[in-house]
Amino acid sequence: FNTIIRLPLDVVTKSNLAKLNSSFDEAFDPKLLLFLNKVQNMQLDDRCKGQTTKHVKRPLSDSWTQIMSNYVDNPRKDPIKETLWFIRRDKFAPSKKRAKLDVDTTEVAVAFQFNIVKKSRVVNGRSGEIENVRERVPVDEDEEANEESDEDCVEDSDGSSVVHELNVECDQLLPIYAFLPTRSLVFKFVIQGDFLLSSSRESLHEDDAWNHHLMDRAADLYVEAMLEMFDARWAQDSEQNCINEGEKYFNKLDSGVYDVKLTTKDILSLLPRPSHTGTSVIFNRFIEHVYGRLKEMPIFRSRDGKRVVPCSGVYRTDLLPFYPTVNEEILFNSTG
Repeated sequence: FNTIIRLPLDVVTKSNLAKLNSSFDEAFDPKLLLFLNKVQNMQLDDRCKGQTTKHVKRPLSDSWTQIMSNYVDNPRKDPIKETLWFIRRDKFAPSKKRAKLDVDTTEVAVAFQFNIVKKSRVVNGRSGEIENVRERVPVDEDEEANEESDEDCVEDSDGSSVVHELNVECDQLLPIYAFLPTRSLVFKFVIQGDFLLSSSRESLHEDDAWNHHLMDRAADLYVEAMLEMFDARWAQDSEQNCINEGEKYFNKLDSGVYDVKLTTKDILSLLPRPSHTGTSVIFNRFIEHVYGRLKEMPIFRSRDGKRVVPCSGVYRTDLLPFYPTVNEEILFNSTG
C-alpha cells in the first residue's frame, strides 16, 4: 500500500520556504529505509522547485541491502547514488525488562555503509572502467513494475559483465537509530535497537539497564562484523585462517557483481573513538566492551605473514608509520 503525505503551504510557511526545504533535505534521508521493514521506497516531490527525490531499498542477501537514490532536477546532487549496507542483526530474548515490561524478543543491528567508487565492464577476463551503468531509478510506479536494471542483468549479450568496486564509508559520523534516527552522532557505523529515548527522541537514556543490555549486544555484533572484515581484508592478499569460524555473512554478496576493497587503514578508521563520545556512560561502555574483545583477536598480520593480536606489541611502534591517518588515540586503545 502507499502512504501519501501532502503539505499545503500557507503564506507564513512560504515566507520561510528555504528553511523548510533545508529541514526536508535533512529528514528525507535514504538511511530511513534501513530499519523500517515494511517501507521499501520513499518519494519526495518538491513542486516549488520542480524536484523529485526517490529512495528505493532492495535486499541483496540476509546481510546486504542496496539503496538506490534518484535526484531529478536537483543541481546539488548527483542524479544517481547507490549505496550498499553490510548489516549484522541479532534477534534474542532479552534478560532485562524494558521500562518494567517483559519483552519476549527484540533485535539489535549494526550497519556499515559501502560506496561504489568505480564500475568496470569485464569482457573475456579483461576490465575497462565505465562511468555509468544504470541511467536512473524509475520514479513512476508503473515504470517501476516493469523495471529491469543493468545490475540485475550481470552478463550482457556480448559476454561482458559489470563489476562494482566498493569501499567502506569511514569519513562521517552516523546516528544511533531507534527505528528512526536520533541526534547522537558518535560512531562511523549505525547502531539500531529498540532503545528507550528522551522525550524529544534526540538521545538515549544513559543509565537505563535496558539500553545498556542492547548496547552490549550491539558491541558483540560490531566485533563479529570487524572480524569478518579483517578476514576479508587478508583474503584479498592470500588465503589466511579465518578469525571468525562462524557463518560468513560478509561474503554473502555476489562477487560477480560487487568487488569489495578493504584496507587495514579503513577498517581501523571504523573503530569507535573516545574523543567522539565525551562523558557518555553508555557509549564509553560500548567502546570498552569492543576494545576489550579486539585486544585478544589476531586481527593484524606481521611481516612474516602470521596473524597476531594487537596487544602482542608488534604494531604499537610499527603501525603509525604505515597508517599515518589513523588517530593515535585509536591505535593505543586498540593495542593494549
